[in-house]
Amino acid sequence: MKVVFRIHYNTVWGQKLCVVGSIPQLGNWESVLAKEMRYVADGEWALELDLPENVEQIAYRYFVRMYRPCTSLRCAGNYAGYLWS
Repeated sequence: MKVVFRIHYNTVWGQKLCVVGSIPQLGNWESVLAKEMRYVADGEWALELDLPENVEQIAYRYFVRMYRPCTSLRCAGNYAGYLWS
């Protein structure tokens, strides 16, 4: 079954919208396993997923993932934090 998540949210440079949720396809509430949405236009974001037919209920949240460029040779990652909406 195809599920489409859509949200209108204005971001700034370095931000991406993600979806995390209660099923394995959405990371089982683990934000590092969340799915990144794609920017459509004019503040619209979307994520299309193919889910098994036996999924009856999904709980989910959108959040903003902040990316900052690495400014040090010792930098160990690209993300700086999470903001739940």
